[in-house]
Amino acid sequence: MLDILSGLEALYLEFSGTPKETATLGAASGLVLTFKRLHTLSVRGFFTDFLEEAMSWQLPMLESLAVDFLGYRTDTPDILAFVEVHGARLTFLDIMSISSLDVASILYNCPQLTTFCFNPDWSLLPEPVFLGDGSQLVRYPHPNITTIGCHQLQYAFGVGFAATYASRDPLSAHLIRKANDFNFAALNKRNFPKLQRIRILNKMLLRDLEKADGPDPSCYERWERWWDQCAGQKIRLEDCTGAVLGTLPEKEVEETEDGSYVSSDAPVKDTFTVIRELMLECRRLTALPYQPGMQPAPAF
Repeated sequence: MLDILSGLEALYLEFSGTPKETATLGAASGLVLTFKRLHTLSVRGFFTDFLEEAMSWQLPMLESLAVDFLGYRTDTPDILAFVEVHGARLTFLDIMSISSLDVASILYNCPQLTTFCFNPDWSLLPEPVFLGDGSQLVRYPHPNITTIGCHQLQYAFGVGFAATYASRDPLSAHLIRKANDFNFAALNKRNFPKLQRIRILNKMLLRDLEKADGPDPSCYERWERWWDQCAGQKIRLEDCTGAVLGTLPEKEVEETEDGSYVSSDAPVKDTFTVIRELMLECRRLTALPYQPGMQPAPAF
């Protein structure tokens, strides 16, 4: 069917079911397709065989790639091989995977990226000692990335269901948090000279932080360190809504019959409020000299 849809500009595919050792694409196997206009490709589920076939396709206009492996940990798609073929024009790359990937090699093959999303839970090789204490996310400073999105991080602040798991398996939680710290330390302007914002993408994490009224005391130092790192380089640290991480949504105010006002629990914030807060935050960061203790307390 795909061979008669050569005019597609965007393609979203979701693969359901469990992987099979002998899975094939049937008649589509080995078929070389040309999508001259396709600029956006998004795939989700177990799509190893599909991606292997897509490597041979002609995708001259591909600029956006989003892949979500769900919970699969074995026989994961070869993203590196795919971007070696199709990564030259990509400006947006979003990878959601539990298994670790070679970020440095992936970014090396995607020089035009402006937005990159990955999983900081990944255990990656450390960068050379003389460069710092972060992970090796790049071979050379990436010239174009302005926005980095972070999936997962469920263990980073000691809240939600991950806090329960951490109490049962403290070693695993420690290793994941250590990976979080190494990877976040590498999100700097030495590696990404044009970096403007880091966005925490996990919606569940934001809800857990709100319910817990902020990070667990045992993880508050991490919160401060990450904020200091971003503020010191004028990098905006955001939550999944685009607001500054730690900003609570405003409650709606409703007028009652007697003319008084009551607030509802609906977490709605109007556009003008968001813009005003962003402008004030930018002015504050621009006007004040950086000090290690400048970060505000998380307002969860």
